[in-house]
This record gives sequence, structure tokens and C-alpha cells, in this order.
Amino acid sequence: MKTINDQKPKISTMKKCLFFLASLMMGFSFNSHAYNKFDSTLCLEISGRILNLKSDSNNYFKVELIYNGIGIDSLKVKDKKEFKFELKRNKIYGIRVSKKGYADRIISIDTRLPQYAQGYFRFKFDTELIKKEQSKKLNPDALDFPIALICFNNDMKCFYFNEEYTTYIKRRIYLGEEM
Repeated sequence: MKTINDQKPKISTMKKCLFFLASLMMGFSFNSHAYNKFDSTLCLEISGRILNLKSDSNNYFKVELIYNGIGIDSLKVKDKKEFKFELKRNKIYGIRVSKKGYADRIISIDTRLPQYAQGYFRFKFDTELIKKEQSKKLNPDALDFPIALICFNNDMKCFYFNEEYTTYIKRRIYLGEEM
């Protein structure tokens, strides 16, 4: 006669299979985290929207990320929707926004950081495009310059646009002042 203490617990085949599958899934889960480690060279998520686009037959605009004069990424974005890029530290990028019937808009981003600035930053901006027919009345030389310079602001300890530069360029574009 067996007592309760002498009995070995019986594990059903179904429970063994479930335990094996759960162990296997956990193994895959741990391995997938190892491959999805954060890229430590990334320092900035930059996103933007174009505010003044009118609905027409082409409801999309193009955004290109430029490095060393070469397009390294591009997006086709639905009008008034946000676009986003992740940028690496210690590089100078350009973002060119274009849409048929509008003058291209360029934004310059400098991701050089001081030694104390570690981590991952985010910067959001809104801008507008100028219709081609309107741009003919504006300073064409100034339109070729970036509308904004974005860089790390030591006083604010975050990325921010150079307000003085943007004001200067807008005066040149809209008031026709010489460069």
C-alpha cells in the first residue's frame, strides 16, 4: 500500500508540451531583445509637419534626409501628417521638403553635442511651403538657403532652432533684403 508521500506526481503529456512551448517562447523573447538593442550612436528624433498645404489631386509631399549632399532616406507623407527621422550624433544633416507646385524647403540639423549632453533627444517643428507662383515675387537667392538651423542649445540643454538665423532668412525671403 502506497502512502501519499510515496506517490510521484504525474505530469500529463499535455502539460509537458505546454511547458516546453512556454520555455521555447521565452527563449525566443530573450533572444529578440538581444538583437533589438538601442543604437547608441543615435541622439535625435526629429519630426515635423507642413501646415499650409491645400488639398488637391496630389495629397502627398516628399521629405528627404540628406547627409554629405546625398539623400540617405526619403518618405512620401500624406498632407498635414507628421514625418520622423532618427539622426546619429556628430553629423550635419539636411531635410528637404518638396511638393509639386511649391518651392522646396530645407532645414539644416547639426547633431554635434557637448560632452555633458548624453542621451536621446526629440525635436518637433512645423513649417510652411511657399507656392511656386508666390515664390516668383520673393528673393530667389534667400529661398535657396535653409529656413532653419537646428542644433544643440547649451543654455536650454536641448535641441532648438537658431531664432536669429531664421528671422534673418525670413527677412531676406519676404522683404527682399540682400544677403
